[in-house]
Amino acid sequence: MSLQIYDIAGKEIAVLAQGFKPPGFYRLTWDGKNSSGQPVPSGVYFYRLTVNAMVQTKEMTMVQ
Repeated sequence: MSLQIYDIAGKEIAVLAQGFKPPGFYRLTWDGKNSSGQPVPSGVYFYRLTVNAMVQTKEMTMVQ
């Protein structure tokens, strides 16, 4: 299982989760920072959730 954040250009900004997770309910919160700990600007971002063979990508808007 993995959950990544990408910018509008398709560059990976952050990885919120990676690795095996047993079945269950999970909640993750992105703090609006990149993988270096720097805040990202307001704008459109995408998150990609991958679980086994299922990949789901959705759009979100960051407003600061």
